[in-house]
Parts: sequence; C-alpha cells; structure tokens
Amino acid sequence: MFSAIKLRFSPEITFHRQPLAIWRPIVVGVSGQMKKALLALLFMGLTVMTGHTQTITWTNTAGGNWSVAANWSPNQVPGPTNTAVISAPGTYTVAFDENAAIAGMVLGGSSGAQTFSLGNYTFTLNGMATIESNGQFNLNGGTLAGTNTLVGTINWTGGQIGNSANVTIATNGTLVLAGVNGSDYPLYGILTNAGTIDLDSG
Repeated sequence: MFSAIKLRFSPEITFHRQPLAIWRPIVVGVSGQMKKALLALLFMGLTVMTGHTQTITWTNTAGGNWSVAANWSPNQVPGPTNTAVISAPGTYTVAFDENAAIAGMVLGGSSGAQTFSLGNYTFTLNGMATIESNGQFNLNGGTLAGTNTLVGTINWTGGQIGNSANVTIATNGTLVLAGVNGSDYPLYGILTNAGTIDLDSG
C-alpha cells in the first residue's frame, strides 16, 4: 500500500521542442587552397571552444567536504569543465558544501559505499552523472540545476530541481522519491523520464 506523495510543480514549467539548427560555413571569393586553410582554422577554433573535460578524482576515503582541494587529485575542486570522479573503494560521504558547477560525474567504486550528499547549496551539473552500484546520490536538500542526464539510482528526499534545470532520467536510471509521508518534491524545471520513478515514501 502506497503512502500519500505530493509532487509540487511550478506554473512556469513549459515543455517545448526546439528545431535542430544546422550551420554550414560558407567561404566565397577565395582560391581553393585558401578556402581549405580558412575552413581548417575555423574548425580548429570550434574544437577549442568545445573544450576538453578534465577528470578530477576524489582521494579522501575518510570522507569530507567537496570544497577542500586537498580531497581531490589533482589538488583542485572540480569546476565547470571538469568531470568529478568519486570511485575510491571504501565507505564514506562527500558533503556538498558550496555552490558549484561541473561537466560530469561518476559516483561509485568497486567496494564499500560512496555517498554524495547534496544537503544544501546549488549543484549545477551540465552533462552526465553515472551512479554505479556502490554509489549513492542523495538529493536531500539544496538545488539540482543544469542540463543533465542521470544514469543509475538517485534518492530524492529533500531540496528541489531548480527552475533552470533540464534533467533527464536515462533508460537505465531510477529516481527514488524517498521522503517521509507527505513530503514535497519541488520541481521547477523540466524533468524527462526515460527510466523509472519510484514512489518509495517512508
């Protein structure tokens, strides 16, 4: 028997489809060799703008705060162009303790239980988060933002999905609504479910 679950949706939520924009560079008034050179430079520039995602790996198996550079290798806190990897074996919690944006996340190691706790602040994820079998992603406060795809199991007990968020639960993803009876799950952005949403109230 299911307990009552309340989902709260913002009236600003909109669902829309945008046309795919296709852009082709056109070079006129130059020789064939010059055209090739210009196109090469153009696409080199586009590659640079696309950027390279650097991996930042968690190393403190005693657990600790996200914002401490010494907890990561190399010794820097993951930023907007980084993928955060929390996979060192052991049982510990990474506490999210500041507003931050990253380009991706891998959570879960070969043994133990690796927990990411989003208790406060705004976590902007622009990319994919892969939660392996030993990983635990807990949205228990704060705000999940960004355009992202979630693979694996995410536990939502508190906090919200922000109004600028565009979150996709992948086909092999599960969003577990695991708050206490009568909990609210404020959804102000866009949530696309291609996987499973599990109503698992206490």
